[in-house]
Amino acid sequence: DNATVTDAFDTSENGYWKFDANGMLIFKTAEGHSGIPGSAFTDAYTTVSYKGGESDATLTPNFTVSRWEVTDLTGTLEAADITNANGVITIAEGGHVGDTFTVNAYHTDVTGKEMLGATKTLTVGKDVSIVNPLSEVLLAVGGSSADISYLGLVGEVTSIKVAGAVTDKLSVVGTALTAVSGAPLGEDLEVVFETASAIVSTRITIATVISTKAELMAWKTAMASINTNDLGTANPQYVILAADIDCDGEDYYLRYNVWFNGTFDGRGHTISNFARKHGIFGNSIMAGSVVKNVAFVNFTCQNDDQSVFAIWNKGTISNVYVSGDMTGQTTKDKVTVTPFVYGNDGGTIENVILILTNSQLDTRPAISQYAEGPYANVYVITDNYNGNKWTSTGGSFSETNVQVFGNATDYKVVVNSSNATVTDAFDTSVNGIWMFDANGMLIFKTSDAVLNPVAP
Repeated sequence: DNATVTDAFDTSENGYWKFDANGMLIFKTAEGHSGIPGSAFTDAYTTVSYKGGESDATLTPNFTVSRWEVTDLTGTLEAADITNANGVITIAEGGHVGDTFTVNAYHTDVTGKEMLGATKTLTVGKDVSIVNPLSEVLLAVGGSSADISYLGLVGEVTSIKVAGAVTDKLSVVGTALTAVSGAPLGEDLEVVFETASAIVSTRITIATVISTKAELMAWKTAMASINTNDLGTANPQYVILAADIDCDGEDYYLRYNVWFNGTFDGRGHTISNFARKHGIFGNSIMAGSVVKNVAFVNFTCQNDDQSVFAIWNKGTISNVYVSGDMTGQTTKDKVTVTPFVYGNDGGTIENVILILTNSQLDTRPAISQYAEGPYANVYVITDNYNGNKWTSTGGSFSETNVQVFGNATDYKVVVNSSNATVTDAFDTSVNGIWMFDANGMLIFKTSDAVLNPVAP
């Protein structure tokens, strides 16, 4: 309407005419990076690294690119080391860490003239890769090393992270990885190794591995000092039983004031011939903790004043077989101690067999005095059963979830509660654990993975 001349431009400068946001005709020069108002790469990448053939830098301009250009290479980097597939930047594997280069993107203006649209300088980062093992890599804390040759690490390892946190409790010499006391524990942990030129991630199980009676007793002693009462929350455990262990009559149990926090995975192995006074897992199996895949066979009592497995279960007890003689139980505790756990405080008890001789269950329930928590496939076999599976102090068991039978000397198990028939008899001298097969039948699984049910 006003036909006012607002600016005059020297048209010898590179640029083009366009309308601004207010509809005013302006002449945009190619100053700086942009020949188009607001043009740039929309990505925040500043580094690019080799990553198994995939780039971790994809440059996306907000205009149509007519031509890409790579300039200003530094260090040992050469043009042949850089591939640009329409903004997908890939660096050839092997070195050049810290070198830089600049990527330019051009566009064609309305007159057909090529102009610089956006530019970005990138730094070559370390080679990044994920190398997962074909089978479990098990690293024993304070024990034998794990072979990590499959990672193909070159040069000195300068940093190790476990589950995202740097640790100095793991070290590498050559291709051997070792762990000392205080190392983070767990199954299938993400472990990241960093060298001068590479970052390699893999999955490793780090655990306290117990293979001998001496190691078992040493762990029991250590637990008495580091996991007392609520200190267990600060000392999570991950224990793997790597062999069957005969205690030769020695005491084995965690003290009454020990709170177990973590995982105890028997992996189908058996601890046998031990004496116990307190619960095998002390005072409490803490919330979130798991005891699984293990058999405790042929225990005897020494003036027993605690439940067999633990006083309180707040975690999960799964695929566990326990057998022993209760003759040493005190007269007082024959009427005050629940054989398996005193209280199931929100925990889970599943696929459990408890076989007791001379148990003298005068008034106590067979599994738990306080029954708050789910139960599944729990069997108690005893030679002195008073008919009391639970009390009304807590939740109640389902008839189909908990079965209690007399005649412990037969070691026969009723599997189907709806028609109380003896389906199998088992030789309990074979090391292993009780579990359920694909058909829901209770079977005895040995540590060598052979199933040994005796036909009825």
